[in-house]
Amino acid sequence: MEQYIKRLMKNKKISIFSSITILFSVLFSVGVITLVTYSFMKSEYAIEKLAKRLNGSIADQVKQEFELLVEPSNNFINVIETFARVDGKLTLKSRRLQQVLLNYVETYPQLYNVFIALPDKSFLMATDSDPLKMVLIESKKNSTKTILFDSDKTLLKSENKTGVSYNPLERPWYGGAISQEGVFETEVYTFFESKKPGVTLSKAIRNQKGQLVAVVGIDLLLTNLQTFLSSVDISNESFIAIIDKEKGKYIVSKESNVKKQESFEMIKLFHKFTTKKDFDQIEFKDEMYYFTESDVGSDYFKNWKYVIAIPEKELINEILTMRHQSLKFGAVILIIGCLIIFLFSRLFSRPIKEISNQANKIKQLEKVASLRLMSPVDEVSELIQSVNALGVAFDSFVQYVPKTIVKHLLDTNQSAGISGEMYNVTILFTDIEGFTAFSDGENPENVSVYLSRYFELLSEKVVAYGGTIDKYIGDSLMVFWGAPIRLEEHALQAVRCVMAIKRELESERVQSDPVLSKFKTRFGLHSGRAVIGNIGSSERFNYTAIGSDVNICARLEALNKEFNTYSLISDSTKYQIEDEVLTRPLEPMSLKGVKNDVMVHELLDPAVNKPLLSAYERCQKLYIDKQYQEASVRFKELLALNPDDKVVEYFVKKIDQLMLDQ
Repeated sequence: MEQYIKRLMKNKKISIFSSITILFSVLFSVGVITLVTYSFMKSEYAIEKLAKRLNGSIADQVKQEFELLVEPSNNFINVIETFARVDGKLTLKSRRLQQVLLNYVETYPQLYNVFIALPDKSFLMATDSDPLKMVLIESKKNSTKTILFDSDKTLLKSENKTGVSYNPLERPWYGGAISQEGVFETEVYTFFESKKPGVTLSKAIRNQKGQLVAVVGIDLLLTNLQTFLSSVDISNESFIAIIDKEKGKYIVSKESNVKKQESFEMIKLFHKFTTKKDFDQIEFKDEMYYFTESDVGSDYFKNWKYVIAIPEKELINEILTMRHQSLKFGAVILIIGCLIIFLFSRLFSRPIKEISNQANKIKQLEKVASLRLMSPVDEVSELIQSVNALGVAFDSFVQYVPKTIVKHLLDTNQSAGISGEMYNVTILFTDIEGFTAFSDGENPENVSVYLSRYFELLSEKVVAYGGTIDKYIGDSLMVFWGAPIRLEEHALQAVRCVMAIKRELESERVQSDPVLSKFKTRFGLHSGRAVIGNIGSSERFNYTAIGSDVNICARLEALNKEFNTYSLISDSTKYQIEDEVLTRPLEPMSLKGVKNDVMVHELLDPAVNKPLLSAYERCQKLYIDKQYQEASVRFKELLALNPDDKVVEYFVKKIDQLMLDQ
């Protein structure tokens, strides 16, 4: 049918208005026909409400019974914690403590064993047996004591044995308790002596310093809960159980093993298809059931759920025939309506989605290919053509304007115009050493290709470190950080970028290139304030930075020739990066057009020889303090140790000249 509609619309375009009209006509038709089933839905609502109320009533009984089951365990743990808090420790031979354990197992039949284990392997346990039994293990004495009491807790028999065969520290309940906060619970298992199902609850008791005092535990029988479920007044076809949803296991149920398996299949069906959390209607073996699932209401058993399922036929029989007929009729109409809506939605939504994705890519300044889509809607076809043209225009536009600027305009919804604003920025000028001589001996077309490859390498790093490329000036590059998006660490980002460029230029990939390996780049970085914005005329303008700090940076980069260096930064940049990057001070320099001298620093490789650097700094301080005689001696000693250090050589020559002039 989809292909038929496509062939029908291939030669004839329709407007979006017509598309919406057709779509809503179909929806209206489905809606009118669906009204026929209104009475059915009303009756089903009544059935569901009745089932929900009945299931809810049973669920409340289950929760209440579960609270009664678990509450003594809570109380026992709280009592033992109080003993430990008041006395600072637990003394297992304490008659008062032993009496508490006996009282709990005698009073609450669901507590089969209650026990306390100390870190030294000592152990005390009371058991609900006939007669009452208490076991005391004293690990230090290597003895096990068994005491029997009658119903009045009168001593009947006491037996001491040398040797300990039980180590509580190796039990799962002990390890689980000390490895987590709160109460640890085991899986359901059959207790060894009673042969009855239950779980073990345990909790680590610690002092105020966080040190382990003891682990208290309870063997909790589930037989009372099973008896209660069997007593719930519910039909033979209904079932009620408690399950571990996470592990997919029954905990307790009144069903036989065969019916348990069938019931569990229904539970899995509910979990697979229901859209509601706790109450829904499901079909199982051609019968409808109203199904309820909820937490048992205990923090200890968060994965335990009670489940109740009641057959619909036991609630009402009179409207079943009408309901089945209405259901079939409504299903046919629903399928037809959904099919038509699906086909139309697919035809119309796919191009719109592709256009939206393409527009988002253009907004993110990604390079995009033209959309190759067809749509039967005139307006959508025109939109596809417009978006394709926009993508081509943007791809061309961002070749002339830095992407950061274009993205900033898009993100802030601003239009470009003559503007200017003061920013705190760090400016970078670069220059290629000996480029003029290189270009004189090369074909101009080759020079252009080489420069493009070189600038591509630098530009990738600049963009990666958040810089804005101002302009390309011959073999030089001007970049700034801190505009149009203001950055707190613009100086540090700029310095990191320069270090990354230097690493890339020194990499094996670049050094193996016969041309790029010849390009030795000099860098100059200066931090200050500049007016940044669209400077020019209404016909044409350029996003650029102007101001005295821009001129300082350009002059600073030129100082590399004088110092025979490749990476210089001003004192203002050094102040902002602090000691994040290794540098060494040179000297204050007088720059053309700048009133005050500018202190110059050199960026250093992190692998520089630290003792030589320390020696240099001492020599430079002597120079700054005008102790030229001492500085000359020290610098010459340093040059003898490191003859390749051009900066040290610069200072040696300059000091000699200064001393000669004196």
